[in-house]
Amino acid sequence: MKSIFIFSLLTLSTWGICQQDSMVAKLDAYFKDIDHTKHPGLSISLLENGKIVYRNSFGMANLENGTTFKEETVSDIGSVAKHITNFALLHLINENNLTLSDSLAHFFPTLKNHPAGKITLQQLMQHTSGLREIYSKLGLQGGRMGQPIFQEDALNLVEASEGLNFPAGSSFSYCNTGYMLLAEIIQKVSKMSYEAYLKEKIFQPLSMSNSNVMDKQGEIFPNMSNSYHLSQNKWTAVYDNSTAFGQGGIYMSQQDIEKWFLFLTSEETNKERPIQNLLKKTILNSGDTLNYAFGIENNTFGPVNYWQHTGSSAGFRAAFTWIPETNQVLILKSNYSSFNAIKTTEDLLSILFSLPQKAEKQKVNGINTENHLSLDPKDGISWQGDYYCNEMDVMYSFILLENKLYCKHPLRGSTEVKKDVNGNYVANPFFTSLKPERDKKGNINHIYMNTADLIHLKFVKMK
Repeated sequence: MKSIFIFSLLTLSTWGICQQDSMVAKLDAYFKDIDHTKHPGLSISLLENGKIVYRNSFGMANLENGTTFKEETVSDIGSVAKHITNFALLHLINENNLTLSDSLAHFFPTLKNHPAGKITLQQLMQHTSGLREIYSKLGLQGGRMGQPIFQEDALNLVEASEGLNFPAGSSFSYCNTGYMLLAEIIQKVSKMSYEAYLKEKIFQPLSMSNSNVMDKQGEIFPNMSNSYHLSQNKWTAVYDNSTAFGQGGIYMSQQDIEKWFLFLTSEETNKERPIQNLLKKTILNSGDTLNYAFGIENNTFGPVNYWQHTGSSAGFRAAFTWIPETNQVLILKSNYSSFNAIKTTEDLLSILFSLPQKAEKQKVNGINTENHLSLDPKDGISWQGDYYCNEMDVMYSFILLENKLYCKHPLRGSTEVKKDVNGNYVANPFFTSLKPERDKKGNINHIYMNTADLIHLKFVKMK
């Protein structure tokens, strides 16, 4: 019986090794097409119950000088930084007798009589603030990819805004502006820079020596990767020259991200895992519960329940996925914009859990205008003119050309204004809806224009 028992243990051990080898081979094979010197790169790690069970890197960190992508390579993790900002803020709250219900006006007196003044810390953290989205403002003004956004732009945008997209707490709209303000609050309360606070409270205690915040335009870090975009079958460099942080701006090596998630998902005796502090789901004013928590979102893939967040900045892409049931963490970090972090994560979950791969959904940009018609030229006459939005500091013009009405911007070009059977106006892809306000004579005084996350912007007709 003893011999049989020993043989059984050896058999199980050998089976486990074979299973591990098979998984490693499948993960390696998945990325084989990019593992050469003419393609940007990525790193992947799989953590399980406090151990690194798989780690590998593929492709290049720098195409110009032939540097390979490695576990030491430092790159921007984009919005993956949001849960780190939240973790730091929760620590700050505990240190300074603050609460999640403290309002923006408490930290920014200039907002005392502003609609944004009553927004709470929790609403900022869970994207229910109703604030204008700072990157959408840049797009509205004709900004291009790579154009910098500065940290002070967030408060300036809020102070200049004439209202909110919706009453705080009533809806969800992903908002980077709020996270930039959270970083400012960390700096105000701690009397330290955002980077210094993260280093003291998180990075240094966990020996994360290759983690930095880009708070100076064009800052360079050791082992730093370049980022790339594929254009006409050629790789072009994309530069991250912003100084914005809180919503992103953190550069990390794969080794440091591993240390961070090993800490977050570790479970000490009779204690919760630290990640549990981030899993409080959003509850709207209506009582509806959403899957988004504190910079991390709950989702499922087949039978697998997981928490996840992705990130993108310049050509950098990143994602983490934590599976509570198995205490596994999947970490992805790349330096090229065509890397699809969500699809890749789902494919890797298919490998790990022997699930069928999910077909990739086709992206639909803007809104469907198949049922929209060109305006009657007689209707378009009253639209003609220049319209200025004070809070966004931007002007759009409406002109009739060949019996069609066009919405025009000097940097974005022009797009046709159309109307559906219900009388709703759109100017896709500039605006999802246009609502003209007329006087008693039928003349347009101003137009309320909406984008996906800039709601009820008032554009006044210039005389």
